[in-house]
Amino acid sequence: MRSRKYLSYMLIILCLTAALGQAAAVYKFGSRGNGVLLLQEKLLDLDYFKASPTGYYGKLTVAAVTDFQKQYKLNPDGIAGEQTLSVIDQILARGKLTSRSGGHGTVAALAWDVVNPLWPVGTTAHVYDIDTGLYFTAWREFGTLHADVEPLTKLDTEIVRRIYGGSWSWSRRAIIVELGGRYIAASMNGMPHGQEKILDNDFHGQFCIHFLDSRLHKNHKSDPGHQSMVLRAARAGLAGLARPAQEPTIEESPALGEELQTALENQENID
Repeated sequence: MRSRKYLSYMLIILCLTAALGQAAAVYKFGSRGNGVLLLQEKLLDLDYFKASPTGYYGKLTVAAVTDFQKQYKLNPDGIAGEQTLSVIDQILARGKLTSRSGGHGTVAALAWDVVNPLWPVGTTAHVYDIDTGLYFTAWREFGTLHADVEPLTKLDTEIVRRIYGGSWSWSRRAIIVELGGRYIAASMNGMPHGQEKILDNDFHGQFCIHFLDSRLHKNHKSDPGHQSMVLRAARAGLAGLARPAQEPTIEESPALGEELQTALENQENID
């Protein structure tokens, strides 16, 4: 009798766990957050989303998801469930994201496992911020799931500070990293943390650079904010490096755009 009760309880727990897991992977009208932001970036890269990503699942996102579902013979309900999200990732993995043509070259969105050996610990790379056009030299200190780096000199530190408007921030920014003549889409934050090894660059700590499929060291999870910026950098290519910074147009929810920016800047997760 006890065995039956135990099996019944376990079955209920498994069903609830499965239901919760499925719910966590579903985005629909009214959803908001970094998961939606990343979904919009992917749909934008596939030419289905026709606005600036905001992290709010509004009418434009519903339309984009529905169009995608129709194209790939899925149930066109406008809801980004597990199957739709999986197909989106499969389409991107087939090569639509492997490279983007820029005005003066090509930007590649390379997976972290590919980039890691291309940027050995103790070597430098040029980093370009796509919004300001500013660039600096970064020295790789360490990092196993993404690159932990430091500005190489005091001048490089000042440039990083200028990119962030004069103050340090956890905000993610779309960047391009130049490694051995290759231009690679990436994302960085601008907050000194951890230990530094360069003692004369006026940067007390390190900061993080993420690439496609890289993860946070704290919880070994992919960060949607960073991945969103990687996609943005891949889409921008090199043509936008010389353009002055412009505020993105928020099509669906201006208030939410500000809310997401504040959340990214104040988040507690250290990369």
